[in-house]
Amino acid sequence: MNALTPFQFEGAEVRLIDRNGEPWFVLADVCRVLEIANHNDASGRLDDDEKDGVGITDPIGRVQQNTIINESGLYSLVLTSRKPAAKRFKKWVTAEVLPSLRRTGVYVMSPEAEDLPSLADGRLWGTRVAKVNAAARMLAVTDRLYGPEAARAMWEMEAGLPKISHFRPGILAGTAQDDPVGCFRHLMRQAAAPGRTVSKLLHLALSDKLAERMLPDLGLRLGVKQGPDMLAIANAHPFLSDCFAETQWIGEWRIAFAQIPGAMASASAITFGKVQSRAVLIPRREVIELLHGGRTNLM
Repeated sequence: MNALTPFQFEGAEVRLIDRNGEPWFVLADVCRVLEIANHNDASGRLDDDEKDGVGITDPIGRVQQNTIINESGLYSLVLTSRKPAAKRFKKWVTAEVLPSLRRTGVYVMSPEAEDLPSLADGRLWGTRVAKVNAAARMLAVTDRLYGPEAARAMWEMEAGLPKISHFRPGILAGTAQDDPVGCFRHLMRQAAAPGRTVSKLLHLALSDKLAERMLPDLGLRLGVKQGPDMLAIANAHPFLSDCFAETQWIGEWRIAFAQIPGAMASASAITFGKVQSRAVLIPRREVIELLHGGRTNLM
């Protein structure tokens, strides 16, 4: 079997190719799970017999060259990763995926992972179960082909589905200074508008004045007098308070942001829409690097 088979690990797609009974994994997918930002660096750490190149057709029909790695290469990357997901990923591969492939030739997700409500359940969240199931499958396909931004936009635009953009993931662990990069990424994942995350809006605002004018409502500003080439993040703002509720950064996100290289405290209060607050100023170059996943750890 040489077909590309997509699997799901904790919501992330991991693609596998079976070459004459030997599983090969798409390096980019493995790096995403292990939070390795530089794929080329990861590939360079592997021996020649642990990696290979293959052409993979993308959703619009273009053939893209991808690096694939075998089991030995996979374990080499897992063993050198300090990320908490690395151990879970290794266990998932060795205890579930590979044994199932070798036993049956296919990997079947556990019943818990694919247990959708049945028609006998009637309604869910006030919506017919048949519609919820159909939407769930369509959103899964959209997320796989076009990414979470597109899936989020589809959910928000679909009438009848519950509006969940105000429900935000929280992580309660450690202290405010433990993970400045995680703090930034948590903020970037939040919904800024229907179908649009803070990350997407900030990307646009870096080059679009109209998008830039929407930032103050989120407790953000670009190009303030105290830092013309910096992003200002308010120390106190209703949107940010909601964003970081039930996380380690609640009320103290400024402590985390202050640890980003080049960051500094504002000398006086800055106006964010109807709110005035002192702020942390982060250099634009650092913001761009963070938006593109260039930093994984500052500690």
